[in-house]
Amino acid sequence: MGKELIYTNKALKGLKIMPKKQAVKMTVSLKEIAADNTAGLDIRKLHGMDGFRLRIGQFRAVYTNDMVVMTVENIGPRGSIYKRK
Repeated sequence: MGKELIYTNKALKGLKIMPKKQAVKMTVSLKEIAADNTAGLDIRKLHGMDGFRLRIGQFRAVYTNDMVVMTVENIGPRGSIYKRK
């Protein structure tokens, strides 16, 4: 049994602007991570901030992961995803 997967509004907005094929791949990959199945996924721990990033082509998902809940903080193109506002 996996963790609860929660998307922030910012992440949902980013998911909507992605090409459909990559958006589907991103959501499937995030569900796999929530189910603790990370084999074959490009995941890295973030430096200087909490959480991890998942890379799907030119798009990134930034998320935090604890024992019960996985929160997807942001999804967007490479480069602009890491900027703080």
